[in-house]
Amino acid sequence: MHMSTSNNNLAQKKEIFSLEKIIITWFSITLIRVFLEIYSSPDPSGYLFSWIDTFIHIPLSFFSIFLSFTLLIYLLTKNAITDVLNFTTKLLLFTLVPPIADLMITGSKASSIGYTIATPDQFINLFFRLMSPFNNPGVTIGMHIAAYSILLTISIFTYKKTKKLLPPLLGIIAGYIILFLYATIPSYIIIPHLSKTILISASSLYSILLKQSWITVTTTANTSEQMLIANDIFLSCILWILVVVQILLLLFFANKKLWLALKNNLRMERILFWFLIATIGIITNKSIFGTINISNTVNVIYLLTFFILITLNIWLAVMINDEEDVSIDTISNPDRPLAKKEIPTIQWGSIKFILFVLIFFGTAIMNMTTAFFLILAQTAYYLYSARPLRLKQHFVFSSVLIGATAIFIAMAGFFLVSPDQHILAFPIKTIFIIGISFALISNFKDIKDFKGDKNENMRTIPVVFGLKKSKLIIAGLFAFSFILVPLSLHLYNLILFSVFCSFFAFYLFTKKHYQERYIFLLLFLHIFTLLISFI
Repeated sequence: MHMSTSNNNLAQKKEIFSLEKIIITWFSITLIRVFLEIYSSPDPSGYLFSWIDTFIHIPLSFFSIFLSFTLLIYLLTKNAITDVLNFTTKLLLFTLVPPIADLMITGSKASSIGYTIATPDQFINLFFRLMSPFNNPGVTIGMHIAAYSILLTISIFTYKKTKKLLPPLLGIIAGYIILFLYATIPSYIIIPHLSKTILISASSLYSILLKQSWITVTTTANTSEQMLIANDIFLSCILWILVVVQILLLLFFANKKLWLALKNNLRMERILFWFLIATIGIITNKSIFGTINISNTVNVIYLLTFFILITLNIWLAVMINDEEDVSIDTISNPDRPLAKKEIPTIQWGSIKFILFVLIFFGTAIMNMTTAFFLILAQTAYYLYSARPLRLKQHFVFSSVLIGATAIFIAMAGFFLVSPDQHILAFPIKTIFIIGISFALISNFKDIKDFKGDKNENMRTIPVVFGLKKSKLIIAGLFAFSFILVPLSLHLYNLILFSVFCSFFAFYLFTKKHYQERYIFLLLFLHIFTLLISFI
């Protein structure tokens, strides 16, 4: 009887765990830390810290560090991820110690997040010097108290779970390495540029990279604020990428079956499709304004952030679409997670919530124009997929929305790198070319869903005109689009290539065994060739 009660209590504890509540709790603790920092390290202006610092940079910093601790503890103890997350949530309370301790002990004022910039030859000395609570500008006694308390608590927890001495010792060493790596993030950014600028100090080189980056060029701020904002945005990019990667790792360790189901549902050819459309915008900007300075490490990180953000947006859009298409997928795509009932509704909702939070933070670190067009693209896709409108039900509305989404993604790519953030900087002619061409080719995705769409009375081209005739119609639309684009852009040397692609499209659409991936490959080849002609 006692065992039964104990098991019931354990089951209740597992049910109480909520990933959504963990995220909200972490964010709440970081905001309290920000409040305390207002008194221990106030902004010189007397106002609150900047919006990007308060709501994005500082939360992402703590999120990333404590996700690293979560992974470390899991690898050392092999405890359930849910238990480890509950523990690290309590561990996060130690972040409230530094501002309180510093005010009580020394009254010192240090930055809310301290970073150290050094060259590789200084790393070893810095690694040991940061251990000392004395003579470390920017790293206060309060920070050391919190850091050592966290490391000690990790070692105690690890020992309780493993009953061995080595894992706790490894926990302390690895935990300190994690803190050191985060404290020196800017140092790794300058490494590729060190040999070219031997006489410049590490901090000066970092400032130059920020000044020459797209972040600074596309940020609206006065000169005194611009570098601070650029620094917050750039570091937020790195931290955001780390958060995304670590959440994916935690998902993999926590539930490999769920991870595989979600990964397999993320259709790589569609991601590459939207990547190429975003690249169209970037190349268009290059053709107007010249170089886009891809050699700058800051720009590379910013570009990586942008493409990961697009991937997460696609992932969320696919999940929303799959919810609406369960009855269709049961017939046309029975391998989809919801159609197979692989993923419970609660887990599906939790994954969507996590994606939404990640997309929110990722969008917030883009410049305003890029963020606007990314949100607009997600909005258009929602109207396309979801009830009550679910405009994908008719091929005319479906085509228009996909054409519009292509325009929005291309414009997001354009304004990511553009020194001119005026909306009219994006050529009107390019808007029409992108919108019309991608609207025309968008209907090929409906061929594989023919049976399910017909059962749901969806008015797609295959359902309206029949499968055999629709393949000819869609192949004709492909051919028209393939030839229209080089003609509109005066790329007459590509006409013959486009004609060849058009004939090959007819072959792929009408052959006995239709395979969508070959249509994607042909489309990628055509887009890639057009892009190469502009570089």
